[in-house]
Amino acid sequence: MPQLPRRNLRRPGIFQLVTGLTRKFALREGQSVEFRAEAFNLTNHVNPNNPSLLLNGQTFGKITSGAGGTHAPVVPGIRESCSLR
Repeated sequence: MPQLPRRNLRRPGIFQLVTGLTRKFALREGQSVEFRAEAFNLTNHVNPNNPSLLLNGQTFGKITSGAGGTHAPVVPGIRESCSLR
């Protein structure tokens, strides 16, 4: 049986685009409100798990599932701030 060199097996690459948008509005002097939207895995790209390494298995070398991720990639938020004098 031939032997493979060390670290010869590679896993698929991972790609995630994480971004955020903010917009701050002044209400009165010393008061403001900030609207935020954060997006995780914005492109909704599937990141596959490692291939199966069981030599006797029927799925050897196959990728049978994807890595877990977020199902709701956009998270909105509001923050109010005021400065006390």
